[in-house]
Amino acid sequence: MIQLKVTNLEKRFGGNHVLQGVNLEVNGPELIGVLGPNGAGKTTLTNILDGAIKPTSGTVYLNGQRIDQLAPYEVARAGLGRTFQVTRSFRRMTVLENLYVPALAMGHMSQGAALTEKAMEVLEFLTLDHLRNEYARALSGGQQKLLELGRLLMLNPDVIILVF
Repeated sequence: MIQLKVTNLEKRFGGNHVLQGVNLEVNGPELIGVLGPNGAGKTTLTNILDGAIKPTSGTVYLNGQRIDQLAPYEVARAGLGRTFQVTRSFRRMTVLENLYVPALAMGHMSQGAALTEKAMEVLEFLTLDHLRNEYARALSGGQQKLLELGRLLMLNPDVIILVF
């Protein structure tokens, strides 16, 4: 079962206490939203969960593995992925080539036909399959957001954090 557990998470930037005593637990497939005004700590929490920044104190466990001290690529390998508020694609690559990038980063390019099959499944799921040979720079903003999600889905993450 998928489990994300955050316990007594705190983050300080100098004298600014951004997160204080954050606790949350996700067990199994759930859809959870984190809402709040600007400056409430939503991005800081996301950046701690994905390994971009380290907490001042507290712990984050994913499926029993402590991840709060891991580098972002190690967090991704552990099964947590995220999108970003500002979407960035590899604009000079096709939509299909963009989906190969996570596999290349994880060392899975040797899978060949299986990798292409997975990419096509993701494109079909996201209704981008008709654009597979288009350059990413030609996509609309919404299509680029879907492409970013597609790259994330290529990693088969247990937990997906969508940032809007």
